Amino acid sequence: MPDESSFVTFYVDDSTCQIGGKKHFILAAVSFESEDAVLSQWIQQKAKFSLPPYAEVRWNCRNLSIEQRREFIPIAGQSTALVVLDDRSKQAAAMHVCEQAWRFCQESGISGFRLRFDENIVSDWKALKTHLDAFNPPCVGLCEADSGYEHLIQAADFLAGAMKLKIDLGLGERDPNEKIFLTRDMAEGYGLTVEEGCELGWFMFASLRYCIWGKTYTPPGNPYQPWKNTRGRGLIVHSSVDQEMVGKAVVNLDDIFMGCIH
Repeated sequence: MPDESSFVTFYVDDSTCQIGGKKHFILAAVSFESEDAVLSQWIQQKAKFSLPPYAEVRWNCRNLSIEQRREFIPIAGQSTALVVLDDRSKQAAAMHVCEQAWRFCQESGISGFRLRFDENIVSDWKALKTHLDAFNPPCVGLCEADSGYEHLIQAADFLAGAMKLKIDLGLGERDPNEKIFLTRDMAEGYGLTVEEGCELGWFMFASLRYCIWGKTYTPPGNPYQPWKNTRGRGLIVHSSVDQEMVGKAVVNLDDIFMGCIH
């Protein structure tokens, strides 16, 4: 029989964005190689900001400054992430997450997967279960959880919010050259000083370039310049908006340069 290490759990939360004047739902599903290590980091980060372990932290929470919230992004970025962008409904996006998790297991040689959704994402559990019945490797766990208690759904919330920001950067709604400032610990981790700060686009790239599941490749003649394609794997897009506009929206989520950031 397969051992426990051959199963993976994805924690799922949502956000929304506007593309071409139309609302799109964003779902971000995250899994971690070592949940214990990430949970420890998450709780320690809360303690650093004088928050108790049971305090909920989210992308848009008001109990932390924006500089403090940025310190959670690299923790969420340790995940293997699945991202769905869908202009129909959260239910439709959840169906896609099921397909992504199945394909991830199939391509990675993993025996099965669990899905833990934040509240108010899945509206029709019967339809979702019927959808999952067709998959092998199978879904071996399915539930809805309260992100106030499920810390790794909080990590998914940060990633969903980060995906919205990356989409806004691609569409020109936010300036990638905007100067931001980091806390001292984070600045030192990136080889920066608090005073000099960094560009918003660079920070998001440096923190999250590894997490979306995809296929790495090197262009002909450039064997030391790795890139990653995520469409059809870690990134699924369903949109009725003009595809050129969609391409701009996901420019920071696909064909990601994986080389040196310096």
